Amino acid sequence: MMTTDNIHNFIKNIKNKYDIFHGQDSQAYIVLPYKDNSQNRTVMIDSQYFRDFMELKYSRQYHKYLTSSVKSSVINYLSAYARNLPEQEKVFRRVGFRNNTIYIDQVADGKTYKICKQSIKSFKKVKCKFNFNKTTLQLPKPDLINCDIEPLWDLLNITDQHEQQLLLVWILNSFYTITNYPVLVFYGDKGTAKSTSQKYIKNLIDPSTNANRASPRKPDTLAISAANSHVIDYNNMSKLSKHNQDDICMISTGGTFANRQNYSDRDEVSSDLMRPMMLNGISPFIKAEDLLDRCIIFNLNVIGHNQRKTEVELDEYFQQHHNKLLGWIFNTLQKILSHIDTISDFKAYCRMTDFAKFGLAVERVLDWEKGSFKKAYLQNIHQTKYRTISRSKVARAIVRLKKNDALPYIGTFKGLLNAFKENGTPIKSSEKSLSEDMKRAKEYLNKVHRIKIVKLSRSNQGNRIRITVKQ
Repeated sequence: MMTTDNIHNFIKNIKNKYDIFHGQDSQAYIVLPYKDNSQNRTVMIDSQYFRDFMELKYSRQYHKYLTSSVKSSVINYLSAYARNLPEQEKVFRRVGFRNNTIYIDQVADGKTYKICKQSIKSFKKVKCKFNFNKTTLQLPKPDLINCDIEPLWDLLNITDQHEQQLLLVWILNSFYTITNYPVLVFYGDKGTAKSTSQKYIKNLIDPSTNANRASPRKPDTLAISAANSHVIDYNNMSKLSKHNQDDICMISTGGTFANRQNYSDRDEVSSDLMRPMMLNGISPFIKAEDLLDRCIIFNLNVIGHNQRKTEVELDEYFQQHHNKLLGWIFNTLQKILSHIDTISDFKAYCRMTDFAKFGLAVERVLDWEKGSFKKAYLQNIHQTKYRTISRSKVARAIVRLKKNDALPYIGTFKGLLNAFKENGTPIKSSEKSLSEDMKRAKEYLNKVHRIKIVKLSRSNQGNRIRITVKQ
């Protein structure tokens, strides 16, 4: 029979023998032995992993089984005990950063690699805490001697030099947790290898059994993905709700997700879940300007039939070169750590300031042409905005006025709406919305279509504008 003394002794033994703490995400954790005590695994106290551990440990010690109610009571007590401890610790997923050192977990037989300015070494146990997840797969042992990044381009449909530079900075930046993370987006028709390219980038950095997830549908899906993976990836997107786009912005540059604990009470559990993220789809699914400012977007071309390879061939090639690619990444990260703190001439020029500064460090470490990263990044930002604006109804309507020789136009916004209708592009909009849409389209129309928009003084009929074609 299960006795109260047995339960008390069991709890006391766990408290005395294992490291219990609470993280900055308000979760309760315990550090358990793994693989004959040669390694440690940090897991959440309310995880299935700990439930299984507790069940087996109790049955071996007392030759009895824990009931569901007792297991819940033990978990509740240990969770409360952990959350009432005075100190909290940062818990990482796959990649961590402490004291100017990068830690990369789950590498070659469960080792953790430590990259600092002086060296690259592997350890069985480290002080840096990583949340263990059964869906996480191991990285291979990096080949630090025969390292090479060139095989990567045989796996991806990215041939432009500027886009390759952006991607390399994005990959290296994903191992640096004191930064922000632009969302990497692949657009392309069928046959452009957008899903395949995304798969190999994910497997290079953070291999997982949950790679290439389907589009998020529930409000908390993104938060759950961020809590369990270092690199988040979603496949074949068609649309994103405004709520999802707001959440992705927080994942990119930092923010707090809050939800009711266990959906059963009024207590909130908050989590800071900033992660690298990749998305792909056929047609553009990102509309919000805030999110577009946080994106790097690649528009992939269709691969010719004579250039296609089977997935089996590509998988074999990736497995053959994964350790060399990883070795190049580790060696480059060490050089970056030695260099990034010495950068004093960086001036912010975009929203993703930390990423841009990191890119400058990569440019100097890899001896790229001076200013080439900034040029590539700004070019991508402007192309992204221009492509988005070019699809807007207002921009298309103004371009139609030019094609129909209906410019110049001088008059009110109400009159402009009538002009749109007369030229075959009717738009339902308020004066305020139309004014805001035209502000967003102004630079694009000027640079791409040589259409100039000038705000004039207000008349009795309302606010006026002048739209002309530059000669």
